Amino acid sequence: ASHIAERSVYVGGNTASTTGLTVSLTKEAGGEVGIEAGALVLADQGVCCIDEFDKMAKSNQDGLLEAMEQQQISIAKAGVVASLPARCSVIAAANPKNGNYNMGKTVAENLAMATPLLSRFDLVFILRDRADLDQDRMISSNIMDLYRQRDGTRTVTDQCGSVEALSAAMEEDGEGGRVSLSNRLRWVAGFQREPLPADLVRDYISYAREYCRPKMTQEAATVLKDYFMNLRYPPDGTNRG
Repeated sequence: ASHIAERSVYVGGNTASTTGLTVSLTKEAGGEVGIEAGALVLADQGVCCIDEFDKMAKSNQDGLLEAMEQQQISIAKAGVVASLPARCSVIAAANPKNGNYNMGKTVAENLAMATPLLSRFDLVFILRDRADLDQDRMISSNIMDLYRQRDGTRTVTDQCGSVEALSAAMEEDGEGGRVSLSNRLRWVAGFQREPLPADLVRDYISYAREYCRPKMTQEAATVLKDYFMNLRYPPDGTNRG
């Protein structure tokens, strides 16, 4: 995402600080105080990517609360009172405690993250690495095939015949609503030989943001409203406040 977005800033959570994410004050040579923008301010109207979010100290995570809610960063220090825009999307990646996600705990408990900060994220995706002998064998074979492609040997697509044959196999497997992993890996291996250029993807996203204006339908608004009301007033009568 940091390479595709038109404006993006990448930071590592284990080396980031509150001032590095928000703003800091610097004293100029003439004795005047200046404001130095952090990652969130530099990513204004863009994307701020934070890796190793779980390695970030809790005191530094609290610096994101205002930026993610108000889309701005306020500072009042050394006689300087100002608000800087931080209208950016935050994409963060974190690992669970002990390297294993416990399905019996909440997301906040697995990531050791404060609930107020976690609620600032609109979407949360959980990627689990389950140990499966057949799946791991197919994935490892796919990786080795990708390396063998560089040596001029047969590719996975060549071994399966043609792209049309692959598509037919995928459609046949997809009749039940699910495509088998083996066929999906074969298609990915063939697709990765000629990926879309990064410049093309960047221009496509810029065009979509400039000219595409999606509108929420009344049906979608009703679904969101009902979901919110169920969160506030669960069917079992327990008020979550």
